[in-house]
Amino acid sequence: MSITMQDVLKLSALKGCQILAGQSALQKTVASVSVLEYSKPTLVQSEIYQHIRFSNDEIVLTAFASVRDDVNAQCRNIETLAAAGEIGIILFYVGIIIPEVDPAVIDLANRLNFLIVMMPKNAPELTYSSVISEILFSVYNDQITNPNFSSEIVEKVSKMPKSRRNLNTVLRLLSDQLKVSLALVDARKNLVCVENWPRTNKINWLGWMGDNQHESSEVSFYQDKLGSSEKWQLAILKEQGQMTQLIQQRILETVRIALNLWGEDVSRDSPTAQLISAIMQARYQRAMQLAKQCHLNVHNFTTLLILNGRAVSMWSQRDIRQFAADIEPFIGPCLCEYYHDDIVVITTTKNAVSDEREALEQHLESYRSSSKDELVSVSFNHLDSLKQLTAAYEQAADSFTALQLIFPRRQSFNSGDIEFGHHCQSMVSQETSWLAARVQRLERLNADLQQTLLTFLLDDNRNIELTAGDLFVHPNTVKYRLKKLDQYFGFKVGRMPESLELYQLAACLRIMRGHA
Repeated sequence: MSITMQDVLKLSALKGCQILAGQSALQKTVASVSVLEYSKPTLVQSEIYQHIRFSNDEIVLTAFASVRDDVNAQCRNIETLAAAGEIGIILFYVGIIIPEVDPAVIDLANRLNFLIVMMPKNAPELTYSSVISEILFSVYNDQITNPNFSSEIVEKVSKMPKSRRNLNTVLRLLSDQLKVSLALVDARKNLVCVENWPRTNKINWLGWMGDNQHESSEVSFYQDKLGSSEKWQLAILKEQGQMTQLIQQRILETVRIALNLWGEDVSRDSPTAQLISAIMQARYQRAMQLAKQCHLNVHNFTTLLILNGRAVSMWSQRDIRQFAADIEPFIGPCLCEYYHDDIVVITTTKNAVSDEREALEQHLESYRSSSKDELVSVSFNHLDSLKQLTAAYEQAADSFTALQLIFPRRQSFNSGDIEFGHHCQSMVSQETSWLAARVQRLERLNADLQQTLLTFLLDDNRNIELTAGDLFVHPNTVKYRLKKLDQYFGFKVGRMPESLELYQLAACLRIMRGHA
């Protein structure tokens, strides 16, 4: 078994705590605890976060002491922590440092499925150390009692976002849990995946694997091939301690399973394919090494284009190269490779983004028309870091199904669409009474009015003629139905900003019907 947040809340040090948001995160596994007190998020903080590799198993202790009077800063810090993969926060000294937790903070955390646990209010005797020590003691005891960690780690990674399901994440979890350094080496003696413990440790892996260094009473070193093939070798180094044979075999077993499940991207020979995989999997150090080998500057990666559909799954490498050459006039030089089931395109020139968006879309439309299968594109512009590229791909992957339910006729999306789909999906997943009551009001409309409302708002950009054509009715019929909708809702349907909430509710209704 593993210690979950549900188990953590039963500990004596957390007696009397209250869950404010992110109930669904209670089943997440906890392996570490951190204390973070940031002021207003800054570029320096963002830079620090880009170099920290989170494992989606850490809970943060905070009191928002430095932003006690700034709700916006509290929200921005929650967004940053959630994006980094933290489980949530345990909030101390409410009623003393901050008088109350603002509803905007709770609403944001719920949308992000980010846990907020509030310690008992007006309790100055609470200490961080008591919570930290009891959580870590429980985690340590669980690891001692249950040494069969292989299945737990594989299961944990399989539940992570798509971009984090990779060998590096598996090695990172093994390294953190067992306090060992790990290196995966291919047949050419290239270091494919490396996780050092601690992270700042500098290890001459090839020296160790070449028997240039020898085991001592304070250092335990072990290496073995993975399976009958000579293609992969795994090296394990534990300083200040010895490894039992059982632990060694469990580590090998875990990595073998991970190679079978997520080894496809590692085995590719193309440096550009490996570079895109490293970026999408948040392996930024590896990405910078590969970019240097390709003579590319990672700071020039500003645009992301994702192509999805059965059409692109049939493309050969020649097709991909031709596509990259065809779109270069619109976005400049780019990386263009398969990643999982998608074609991923990343610009490689800082000022490559031009004003020829319409021309690019027309070019993509020609690809769509030449294939019987749909070709769906998602584009992100003005991305400032590798971390933003990773986050953009991850958000697109998470929101793609919802977007197709909301806009079933569209084949081109941008970052704003992704943000909207993500927001609506979060609203539906929370199943709040607020949303249920408002959706019920839409469902009380008769079928004709419902269909007119959804088509008018979501499909035809509030255009009466287009709506009439799609519904196979006369424009006057659409006008008549819209007047009835105006009377029902008490405002002119389609006029912004009055219709903004109605637009979101219509999208949520389509998602809910799609899940049904």
